[in-house]
Order: sequence, then structure tokens, then C-alpha cells
Amino acid sequence: MPPDDAAHKWADNLKIPVRGASCTTVDSDGDGYVSCVLAIDRGHDPPPAYQGLQCAELGSVKAGGCKPDSKNPKVDIVEWAVPAPCPTCPACPPPATTK
Repeated sequence: MPPDDAAHKWADNLKIPVRGASCTTVDSDGDGYVSCVLAIDRGHDPPPAYQGLQCAELGSVKAGGCKPDSKNPKVDIVEWAVPAPCPTCPACPPPATTK
């Protein structure tokens, strides 16, 4: 089973509502597990919570299922914002004007 499907199954077994799961594809330490992040749905207003998991690498004979990631139990997601162009920068085009 692909690790992201295993993450969904882990949450389903615990009756945790999720928005999605994302997993790496490389087992960097050779233990049979890859790192995953599960987005837990907390309703409409609050942003989702993020849970770090270790899920079995696709085709692994060493590991199975998922377990909470002891190295990264809670994942904080950083919001990225695109800065506005500097209006005085010579390399930037002048700001648009409206008439």
C-alpha cells in the first residue's frame, strides 16, 4: 500500500477526520518507514492541525502501517507570502497607475 494511503487508513482507524496526507518517497534511515504529514480537519474556521507520521515505504518488507513520528510529532506549517515589488527599485517596473 502506498504510504499516503496507509496514513489515511491510520487516521480512519482512529476516527480522525483528515484533509489530506503527504509522504516522502525515500527511506532515508533504512528502517522501512518514510516521513508523512497528515492534515487533520478541525472544521471550517481553524486551520488544520498537522501530525507527523512514519508510514511503511511502498513494498517494504521491514515495516508495515503507520506510527506517530517521535522525532516530529507536531508539524508547524509556515505560510509563505509573496512580497510586493519595491516601487523605488530601479530593476522593478514602475507601479501601475489608474485613471
